Amino acid sequence: MDLQVTPISGINSPMPIVVSGLAPGANLELKVKTVDAANRLFSSTTVFKANSDGVVDTSKHLPQDAGWVTPSSLGVLWKMMAQDGKDATFAVDGLNPMRVEVQARVEGEKGKGTHVTRTISRRAREITPLPVSCKGRAFCPDEPGPFPLVVLFGGAGGGVDSASAAVLAHHGVAVFSYDYFPRKKGGVVDVDAVRRMLRGIRLLPEIDSSLPVALCGTGRGAELALLIASLEPNLVGAVVAHSPTDVLSAWPDKDSQPDVFVGSGLPKVTIKAPGKQDVAADWHAFIQPKLKGQPWRLRAYYDSAREHTKDIEAAAIEVEKMSGPLLLTAGSEDAVWDSASMSLTLQLRASDVEVFRYVAKGAGHNVGYPFYFPGLPAQKTMNAYGYRIALGGHSVTNGQASVDSRVQVISFLRSAFGLED
Repeated sequence: MDLQVTPISGINSPMPIVVSGLAPGANLELKVKTVDAANRLFSSTTVFKANSDGVVDTSKHLPQDAGWVTPSSLGVLWKMMAQDGKDATFAVDGLNPMRVEVQARVEGEKGKGTHVTRTISRRAREITPLPVSCKGRAFCPDEPGPFPLVVLFGGAGGGVDSASAAVLAHHGVAVFSYDYFPRKKGGVVDVDAVRRMLRGIRLLPEIDSSLPVALCGTGRGAELALLIASLEPNLVGAVVAHSPTDVLSAWPDKDSQPDVFVGSGLPKVTIKAPGKQDVAADWHAFIQPKLKGQPWRLRAYYDSAREHTKDIEAAAIEVEKMSGPLLLTAGSEDAVWDSASMSLTLQLRASDVEVFRYVAKGAGHNVGYPFYFPGLPAQKTMNAYGYRIALGGHSVTNGQASVDSRVQVISFLRSAFGLED
């Protein structure tokens, strides 16, 4: 048996595994495992059947239990799950690489193993120090600047997406991941403070302040990006909004509905919980999952909240005021809110700017690069609002959506900034 894998590759590049010297038709068991930045073990086991030449090539052959329709060398990574039994999010940190162990064996024969290093970026460096108001981490290409600036707003899970910033900086831009979302229930995001932060970080010598800032957000971060773009058309240019909402929405809770975003110039109405108008929505979103030990499924709750809002137009994010361009992505099986329909509303409303919209069939809430990597385990849930939240979709459809999103986001941002390929 001969096992071949490229020993060093980018974390989002293909990772073909080729095993030769097998008996034709032999069942080959491929196991991949790795430890994430939070020291959790992830692994997957996949069985392939050798072809008539006694070869298995994960980039060309489907496994016997294929959950994906066309061959993909990343499929064995999408399938990885935390071995502590918890539906954990795979943690990555800054420029620290991912180290993968690959094992190949056929029953009754001696197996083979090797290790692969998956790098975040070999062409990026961290920017330090940052202004005090800029809570987060920033990266830029490891070459003379200045560079266009992209600011990342993650979802309701909060924290700093440092690896996301580092991997995007590989493509010729400076990237700042801003830690903005409140950790405790009832906490708010001061949009005016975020606007001041954007003006402050542009003063860094690594940033080309002559160019508009690009914003990239997912979920709540997409909501924030669209709000700021509508309020600051002279400061913000290109916007990437993954799994967006088209309206201002409150903190999800069956008992109270504090605002998430506060500040000047925001929509006059915030979508609130339906409450007594629709007790079934509360039951399905919060109570039943808690009784069954399952994650919240928020989509019906947000659908009902929207339906019971009398003046929905007063809650609309005024994307018609942004200077654009705009890239919208959504999953058709988003379990958080109906981002596919709301992205269409945003597209129609932003009629004066160039809009690109992509809906990933069968994918959930977690479709957007660089927040979700094509070369990592596909996330099914996330910690947000103090609970575990279902994201929807399937590991395979979510993984493929991340592959597509990576190509779209890189092309969109490079085009928006006029960067050469």
